[in-house]
This record gives sequence, C-alpha cells and structure tokens, in this order.
Amino acid sequence: MQTILKIFCVSILLLISVGISGCFLLGMKGIFDGSNYQIVKLEIDNRVILSPQELAYQAREQIQSNPNAYIASSYNVGTYRQSSRIDDLNATFEQLRQRNQQDEDNDEVSTPAATLANIAMKATFNLDRSQDMLYGKAGCNDYTAKFFWQDTTKIVISGAASTKKPCTPKEVANFQNMFVRNLDGIYVVTKLKNRKGYVLNNGRIRIYIK
Repeated sequence: MQTILKIFCVSILLLISVGISGCFLLGMKGIFDGSNYQIVKLEIDNRVILSPQELAYQAREQIQSNPNAYIASSYNVGTYRQSSRIDDLNATFEQLRQRNQQDEDNDEVSTPAATLANIAMKATFNLDRSQDMLYGKAGCNDYTAKFFWQDTTKIVISGAASTKKPCTPKEVANFQNMFVRNLDGIYVVTKLKNRKGYVLNNGRIRIYIK
C-alpha cells in the first residue's frame, strides 16, 4: 500500500513539474518591449535593401538638392557603412548613385527620386502574442508567419506567406519579395544601443526594425 502511495505521489509531482515547465515555455516573452514596429531595412548577401518608407524618406532628402536624382534601393553593405560616416547627405547618395550605375548586374534604370518620394506604403512588423502570429505589410502586400521564442533573445519564425498583388515601383516589389522569401529562420534579436529599435540576425539576413 505504501509503495502504491509513493508511486502515486511521484506521478503527481511529475505532472505538476511538466505543467509548470509547459506554462513557462508557452508564456516565454522575448526581448521586444512592444508589439508594433516598422521595418527600416534588410541586410542580406552583403547588400542593404531599404524599406518603402525609408526609400521615400531618403528620396525626399535627396530631391531637395537634385530634382532629377536616382537613388539606389540596394547596395553593398561595406559601402553603405563607410558612406554613413559622411556628414554630407548629398555626397553620400551621390556615391550610392554612382555605384548603382556601375553595377554590371543591374541593367535596369532606377526609379527617379521624385517617384520614390511619393511612396505612401510602409513595411511593418507586428506581433500577435495571443496567437503567436507575426503579421504586417511588406509593401503593397500583407504577410503572415508563426513565431515562438526559444529564449528571451532568440525567436523562431516559420511559415511565412503573403498576398500576391502586383507592386510598383520595382524597388518596393524587390524589398517585399526579399523580405517574405527569406523571413523563415531562427533569429538572435539585439536591441540597438545608439538608436531606438532592434536587429534580427539569423546569420544570412538581418532585419532592422524600430
């Protein structure tokens, strides 16, 4: 009788332990202090790809000095980081424009800055913690995915999908295609120290949000 009682008590303790562990995992919260963010840019395969709202902002800045300007929506990460140290915004974008024109892999004419400046679309990054759903706008299309936290700084994103509406200009279409196509993965999330926002890094793609 005592043996049966001991087995029963041990079983109850195990069930309680498993339940507590399960609740802890299901209720794990990540590093994000909010649920709604905007995407600033992507870094993938040594390239920077600007979000629609960032394209529009930078185009408006550039057009003030050169109404006929063309700006690069994607460029080499090393070049971008070097240029970001230059105080003169016009000189920065002139370097990016020249590099974009010299890129042999890109034989299409870039969209004029005057057109990019009128982009009203935004790329967003929203977390529905009650359903473990990630959703938002990737440009002119909606996207969804599932997520869960492995620990407080590591998030797993899977099952990314989006609507399929045609999107213009081509810089916005390129951004949303690259974002949705490469979204699935395990990311280390780091809070940016020098400005508000976070970077999600899975080793191949980095997603900057704020």
